[in-house]
Amino acid sequence: MGKRVFLILFLATITAFSPGTAFALSAQQEDLIALPDRFAVVVSNFDPDGQVTREGMQKIVEDRLTASRLTLVNKKSPPPLAFINVNISRQDGPEGKAYLVDMNVYNHSTVNTTYRLRKGTIWMVGSFKVATGTDFSANLEMKVKQMVDSFVRDYRIANPAGSRQE
Repeated sequence: MGKRVFLILFLATITAFSPGTAFALSAQQEDLIALPDRFAVVVSNFDPDGQVTREGMQKIVEDRLTASRLTLVNKKSPPPLAFINVNISRQDGPEGKAYLVDMNVYNHSTVNTTYRLRKGTIWMVGSFKVATGTDFSANLEMKVKQMVDSFVRDYRIANPAGSRQE
């Protein structure tokens, strides 16, 4: 019985520390490594629908980030900082009115390219389509919260407690 327990522990240890297992980071997570914990939130202008407004969406994103203990700063703050951009745009189609939602994180430090300097996109998710209807407001809010939570999870994986640059 002792040899069996040892073998199980040995195999579990090898599996846990093997490349390509639980400790592997995705490409988006790797881009977040050492990103300072200073974020400015920008929500694009869009046609409001009922109780869904740009300001309301901004507050939802900021509240979610604050609850996750990430640092929010004004978009005019000096570097280092990253912009969390939430884009919401209306799309009318044969099935009716809908909104497309995506979220991008831009590292404010510049990336030198051949022709010009630009801000670097380091993380993105979307585009999700949310149709209007009786639950439109709640569905849009839920989708935005899921995107923020996905970013926070990736940021925390890339920057475990104690290793973040503040």
